Amino acid sequence: MEILRKILRTILYQYNNHCYNDYGDYMENIKFNNQKYIIEKNIHNCFKYEEVEVLFTDYFDEFDYILGDYSYDKLRLKGFCKKGSSRFNKINDINQIDEYVKNYCSYQANYFLLKKVQ
Repeated sequence: MEILRKILRTILYQYNNHCYNDYGDYMENIKFNNQKYIIEKNIHNCFKYEEVEVLFTDYFDEFDYILGDYSYDKLRLKGFCKKGSSRFNKINDINQIDEYVKNYCSYQANYFLLKKVQ
């Protein structure tokens, strides 16, 4: 019964917030900690709101982008910033995202990129 509730909650959330387009790979009006995000990339349509919600803490509030990747069926989150951000450094430069995915994510990993809406 609990699984059914979770599925129903997900469907209702997606319907009420217009999360999917016709192809199921672009979402909008996603909220975490009262901050809106959009999905810029969603490789293999892997974004699952409930899984991100569990891991998303206020630590990520200061980042401009959040990358989520799946390795061995576990979701990992990492924050990235634009130049000019107070948290910007070489390690979390959004311009290095492709290099990060190549070097630190599993080969052909499913991943998504959330962009904070200002």
